[in-house]
Amino acid sequence: MRWPSGVQWEWAVGEFMVLGFLVWELFHLRRIQRRDREQARQAEAVPPAD
Repeated sequence: MRWPSGVQWEWAVGEFMVLGFLVWELFHLRRIQRRDREQARQAEAVPPAD
């Protein structure tokens, strides 16, 4: 197997890093949204203080 030239290799590494970051961001945002929904649900479940 022949390795790509230096510039192509750098582009491949850069694209891999960008895609990995985007996937990580997606899961991070989903986790934040889930936490916010659970906090809102818990806030609604607490009866108001009289």
